Amino acid sequence: MFQFYSQPNRIRILDVMAIFVCSFWLCDSVFAQAQSGVVISQIYGAGGNSGAIYRNDFIELFNRGSSAVDLKGWAVHYSSSTGSNWQKTELSGSIAPGKRMLIQQASGGANGAVLPAADIIGSISLASTAGKVVLTSTATSIAAGTVCPSGPAVVDLVGYGTNANCFEGSGPAPAPGSSNGVLRGGDGCVDFNNNTSDFITGTPVPRNSSLPAAQCRTAGAKLEIISSEIIDDDTDGCTQPGELLTVNVVLKNTGSKSQADNQGAELTVWLAPLLAAQVNSCSSGGKGRCFINSSTEVQWNGKADPDETVTISFQAGVSDPGNQQADLCLQINLGYDSNSDGSNESKVSSKLCPAPLCLPAGPGIITPPQSESGDQKSGSLLIYPIYSSRSTDRARENTRISITNIDPQRQSTVRIFFVGAKTASINDAFISLSPAQTAAFLASDFDPDVTGFIIAVSVDRQTGLPVGFNSLIGDVYLRLATGHSANLPAEACAAVSGWPLRNDQNAGSVELKFDGIQYNRMPTELAADYLALSSAENSSMLIVNRIGGDLGSELLPVGRLNVIFHSDAEKASGFEINSLERQVFAKFDSGLLTSAGGLAGELPESRYGWARIRHDSGGAITGAIINHNPGSTGNFTALNHGRNLHRLTFASATGLKFPVRPPG
Repeated sequence: MFQFYSQPNRIRILDVMAIFVCSFWLCDSVFAQAQSGVVISQIYGAGGNSGAIYRNDFIELFNRGSSAVDLKGWAVHYSSSTGSNWQKTELSGSIAPGKRMLIQQASGGANGAVLPAADIIGSISLASTAGKVVLTSTATSIAAGTVCPSGPAVVDLVGYGTNANCFEGSGPAPAPGSSNGVLRGGDGCVDFNNNTSDFITGTPVPRNSSLPAAQCRTAGAKLEIISSEIIDDDTDGCTQPGELLTVNVVLKNTGSKSQADNQGAELTVWLAPLLAAQVNSCSSGGKGRCFINSSTEVQWNGKADPDETVTISFQAGVSDPGNQQADLCLQINLGYDSNSDGSNESKVSSKLCPAPLCLPAGPGIITPPQSESGDQKSGSLLIYPIYSSRSTDRARENTRISITNIDPQRQSTVRIFFVGAKTASINDAFISLSPAQTAAFLASDFDPDVTGFIIAVSVDRQTGLPVGFNSLIGDVYLRLATGHSANLPAEACAAVSGWPLRNDQNAGSVELKFDGIQYNRMPTELAADYLALSSAENSSMLIVNRIGGDLGSELLPVGRLNVIFHSDAEKASGFEINSLERQVFAKFDSGLLTSAGGLAGELPESRYGWARIRHDSGGAITGAIINHNPGSTGNFTALNHGRNLHRLTFASATGLKFPVRPPG
């Protein structure tokens, strides 16, 4: 499109003068091109006559442009081949790109087939062999005495028949007859503003707006990029220095003529300096020649017939940028011969970019995987201390569970086991995490009306086998109907070595070993550093989970816990907790104790202490404590809080039997 930057006032004055001198229709000038894209595509004037193939005359419009056109206020006009009096049919509606509008006109009799449902109905009787049809962007009638209308409102004009005295270009369109009509070439797409060359005669095919859109081809060749992609096989969501990328560009000739193998490249791809095209990696499926000019330039030379596709593929290596902002994009340039003169004068450019560079590790030293399990690190296996919910009153009692993949590059698949404390039931689900993604869900949506704890294990997304993926963290926010609430982090166990556990997923199960070799060791002795006996003014909930058994059927019960309590008065007292459930979840009061009253006398209601909790047979345990004090709003010393139990000593070797099944 040309833009004029000088003498704008002069241009406006000339336009205004043209309107007044020409009186809109009377200016004798070159006919306006169909700037809107809408053209007259068919004319049939023998409707109903003897030998007619259709019962009504019709005019068909076609939108060969790229955007919809509103025809409200437009009209088609008709005059005899040498006449100066005009009839019109006003239009309405919109015509989309590639769509048509069928305008039915008068009938000369009962001969011929009925037209398809017309979009517009008029009453003009068109001559079968010669006449003049004009499409205007105004519904104003053409003034009587006008032989050949012109001006900015004329969108398209067709004079047909040898004696037509008004037409576009060098002469009128050829004369039709009773069994044929005037048809615009290229199925309505050809428009050189010359009726003689733009139209032919042939069997008319009236088409209305209900038909699918048609696509106009260019007169010559037209290469287009149908698709382009960069494939990164590691699927980590970012581009790693040192890896190979595969670049695919698919071209198609959507023009009406063949693209010849002209001088110069039909395709050139320029690579960013950080990328290096690999020698001998370029291919084009045997079509033309694909070659690497340099590490930053790839070219293809070849021919392509109409509708033919060519796929060009090559590989590019990624260098270390040394910073985060390095450009990785490719510039794709196309050249093709749109006017069939033997040179690629038409140019098209596009940009193609891979995923951004992977973020490097931050400053400092990460927690080593050999460090013992805990809630201040990431790992491949997470243990959430508690979850609980109610299906009928979810607002009063529920748990929000979150899990995060902190790896900025790799995806993760996690299998989550919901372990019921009282029922010994185990439900499971899989979740997939993109790099650096957090997922959160409610316990009531997965395992309602159950209290227990959760074990989440990183697995292979194809086989379901446990894998080493030390980038998982998580937590729970718990709200109980009793008023207790807390945000508790998940305990993380890192995978240390020995991966993969087994290549045969058909074995049914594998053993997860918490021995410091496969996974971190698990605690067998815990500490609660602030305990107050539950009373009317205070309520402390003790949680202890037993880690062991078979995740495919049933975990081991808690069994016997040995507890030594140390009061703030520097007195110690021992007792036991025995449980056949998988989780101890109870108020810390005298009802919890097996030695009658032993602790109650040592811990006044207003005092506090701390406790050691050790598994009697050296089994793995985790736990937490949650305190709720209804008077906390009026007493600054009465606090609501929750925290995980401290880990004092670790079991030398414990394990879990893990049932293997693929995700999905």
